[in-house]
Amino acid sequence: MLELICLKSNDLNVDDIEIKISGAMTDTSYSKDLNYLIENLFDLQNKNKNMKYKEEESINPNELELLVIDAIENKNLLIMSQAVYNNKNDAVFRECYIKLKGQNKKIIHPKTYLKVINKLGLGVSFDLMVLEEILKNCQYRENIYAINVLPTSLRNDKFLSKTKELLKEYSDKKIMFVLSEMQYYSYISRYNSIIKSLKAFGVLIAIDRLGSLHTSFLYLRELNIDVVRFDTYYSNKEKLFHNRNIIDGFTVMAHEKGVKTWIKNIEDKEVYTVAKEMKIDYLEGKYLSEIETVVN
Repeated sequence: MLELICLKSNDLNVDDIEIKISGAMTDTSYSKDLNYLIENLFDLQNKNKNMKYKEEESINPNELELLVIDAIENKNLLIMSQAVYNNKNDAVFRECYIKLKGQNKKIIHPKTYLKVINKLGLGVSFDLMVLEEILKNCQYRENIYAINVLPTSLRNDKFLSKTKELLKEYSDKKIMFVLSEMQYYSYISRYNSIIKSLKAFGVLIAIDRLGSLHTSFLYLRELNIDVVRFDTYYSNKEKLFHNRNIIDGFTVMAHEKGVKTWIKNIEDKEVYTVAKEMKIDYLEGKYLSEIETVVN
């Protein structure tokens, strides 16, 4: 019945305006809480839009929240890292990836735990926990570690205070915060002031998803950042070739501002060769190095 409704509504128009309708189905075996059921319906719709999505084992939302809270409180996590290379084939820093470990030994992936963290307001606690564990446990020759951090954490006084304490304690290591934000933060002078205070401790700032998020372009234009990373959309061989002029334009713009460029998910020689020809500063992907487990 649901399939028939969606099929019938596929070409729906209201006052000559095309309306796209999609549907999904769930049941109370997932949860009996109406709010969780509604959230799950939206998640299922998003998953159905991406045919490459790999289905994971469903976890009851109440259980999932408890697992995430417990993992953060007890610092139960997996830290993995991958080397990032410059245009001269030298490894210059490492990007860190985080997975959480539940009490039942289930591995919780970012796309699952980030929703819970945002919903429960655990962003600052999570980001501080990750930063501290990376500073404690990562020992690589490059000694510069790129960490994905919520922009809201970066603008939080508690996060900033504790971060500076940790950076003083582990002054032999250097951190790069990678930021991605859907909504534009308009208090740019305050944002730049925060970035300046972190740079005094040697922190580098990278903005992610350039070429996809409008905010990334605005931050490249207005913030005193060090690196911009292109959206993974352009890591695909066909997309990179087809959009070469766009990437070239952003690269010139970034270099004029003294900002380095970075592309990840390089999987084959062709993409690697083109990225080097385009003078992208930092290159990352399985073609160059495998992801290594730091803390298990």
